[in-house]
Amino acid sequence: MNTYKNKPHVFDTLFVTLLFFVFLLCALSIIVIGSSVYQNSAAQMNELFATKTATAYLTQKIRQNDVDGNIDKATFADGDALLIRQTIGENLYHTFIYVYQGQLMELFILDGVDASPASGKAIMDLESMGIQRKTPNLLHITLTDQQGNADSISIAERSRAHE
Repeated sequence: MNTYKNKPHVFDTLFVTLLFFVFLLCALSIIVIGSSVYQNSAAQMNELFATKTATAYLTQKIRQNDVDGNIDKATFADGDALLIRQTIGENLYHTFIYVYQGQLMELFILDGVDASPASGKAIMDLESMGIQRKTPNLLHITLTDQQGNADSISIAERSRAHE
């Protein structure tokens, strides 16, 4: 006969309970660290949203209209503006992209027509835009949002590459 009986020991129960709490502590630590990383990356993405979106918008506008030197720097609404010239039929039109009263604005008008800066269409919130022509075919654009975050981009006009 079997003279040994399985008696539950206090140490067995204590070990299993302790192991469970260690696992629980590790799981909670991973959740807390993961949520902290997520919050930091989400905050950083929100922080840079305005300038990155505006930079992508301006880059796309320049790429779409980069024909025969139609892109230029201009002054409009007491600040720097991106000027895009476009001929439709027999008429020459200008598109001005500028910052006015905390908004990135776009205005499409017939050449020679006077328009106020408020006539443009608001695109998004933006504090300022600076444009420099570094070389005859290179534009350097600096954008600043309401929180003071800045983003810069240099864009080469391909239509002016051989000037």
